[in-house]
Amino acid sequence: MTENANGTEIVNVSRRRCKRLSIRIDSSGSILVTVPHGVPDREIKKLLAKNAAWIAKKRTEAAERLLKMPVPGANELFYRGEVWRFSPIPSRPSHIVADYGNKIISSGAIPAGETLIKWYKKEAAFYLPARVAELAKEHGFLYAESSVREAKSRWGSCSTRGAISLNSKLILAPAWVSDSIILHELCHTLHHNHGGLFREKLLSVCPRWDEAKEWLKDHHAFIEKVWYK
Repeated sequence: MTENANGTEIVNVSRRRCKRLSIRIDSSGSILVTVPHGVPDREIKKLLAKNAAWIAKKRTEAAERLLKMPVPGANELFYRGEVWRFSPIPSRPSHIVADYGNKIISSGAIPAGETLIKWYKKEAAFYLPARVAELAKEHGFLYAESSVREAKSRWGSCSTRGAISLNSKLILAPAWVSDSIILHELCHTLHHNHGGLFREKLLSVCPRWDEAKEWLKDHHAFIEKVWYK
């Protein structure tokens, strides 16, 4: 951690084995700086001062995107990329049911905190591996296995032996977005890099990949807020 050039804002600094300094503004508007080991704070402050206008612009854009996010009301929940209505079932206090046709989530009381996260994880553990199997069959991919776990920032991965891991938070994204991540990882069963052949294969099975990537970039901070509130 360090401060910016005028000492008013906290910046997240990551020191790595890299050749140059770089700045990134994440979806929450936080300032992330990556620098080589040994670079003094005064150089970081110079970089921030030099790019102050660009930083301000990007942080404003991030704030505007957050304001456009759907905000669930008192009797609503965010699920599958949309706001769903909550309908109470007093006779079933601990059982959560999803009506996918009408986009209604029912339980004895509106789920929150650990109860809601546990349900999200349960839904993800059931839905995402099933979609991996369906999409693999549809597009002719072979994979070793699939698993679901909670991750901070990585949406998915594929090992060299074809084991696919997906972030449980994808259950909060629209189906076409989670499908895009799954197809991205399935393409890695053929190409273990992001070269031209991988890109060609990905776009052939997932034409909306770039759009899905942007959706996740724009909504990352919002999903984190929903998940950890």
